[in-house]
Amino acid sequence: MFAKKYGRESVAQIITFSTLSSRAVLKDVGRVLGVPLSTINELTKNIPVIMGRVTPLHEAVELPEVKAILAKKDPLVEKAD
Repeated sequence: MFAKKYGRESVAQIITFSTLSSRAVLKDVGRVLGVPLSTINELTKNIPVIMGRVTPLHEAVELPEVKAILAKKDPLVEKAD
């Protein structure tokens, strides 16, 4: 629409990138997969905030507390280690 009005050389496309914290990712994915909210909340509460930043997901899944919760909820997780 604007390209016709102003010409292709005078119009630009704007892109915005954003990131989600590991807690937000777990909540969104859990909701989509139908994981009970209590399980999601238990997981997200055990992901620490260090110096105002939430621990990245790749580090959070290695935490003993998180591994224990995942193993308790799904026996296949324990076998994957």
